Amino acid sequence: MKKSKQSTFKGNEFKSRTFFGGSLCSTRAHRTTRPLSTKYPVHLVLKSSKARGEKSFWTKPIAQFINRTIKSQAARWGVEILSFANVGNHLHLFIKLKNRYAYERFIRGLTGAISLKLTHWNKSRGERKEKFWDFRPYTRIVVGFKARVTMDDYMTVNQLQGLGCSRAEAKMMVADGGMRISTA
Repeated sequence: MKKSKQSTFKGNEFKSRTFFGGSLCSTRAHRTTRPLSTKYPVHLVLKSSKARGEKSFWTKPIAQFINRTIKSQAARWGVEILSFANVGNHLHLFIKLKNRYAYERFIRGLTGAISLKLTHWNKSRGERKEKFWDFRPYTRIVVGFKARVTMDDYMTVNQLQGLGCSRAEAKMMVADGGMRISTA
């Protein structure tokens, strides 16, 4: 009997995906399991188009609530927050997970608490008619030194944008001075 040879594939056909969620999950065909890592840090993005005006994540009481909630949920479920950026209608978190279940519980607690606070919904009002979050949370595993440095710069740009700089100004500041903002 003749042995068959293993097929050779060019390119990245079987390279595992390191990202999931957001607008990528807008169709059923793209729904797969979420890749998460306990070895590498994960970039997490939560976006809501309803976070405008008085419900903006930038308003002082809401920003304080979000900061407290992130810290309490992270401490409760053992998630390490490496950095965090509040950009008004979306949040960027750079996190390190202990296990996959910690992510599930952390994200449920965080998104649920924020949406309940901003929609003022409670059980006595009945069913919710509208969704608060635009998409499922976007996650991307950050692998390697170059990706980590790029991610740190990206988080700094978002933090500066959250402090009131325009995106172009923030990018110039980061590119010129290698500026870093610590939020840990």
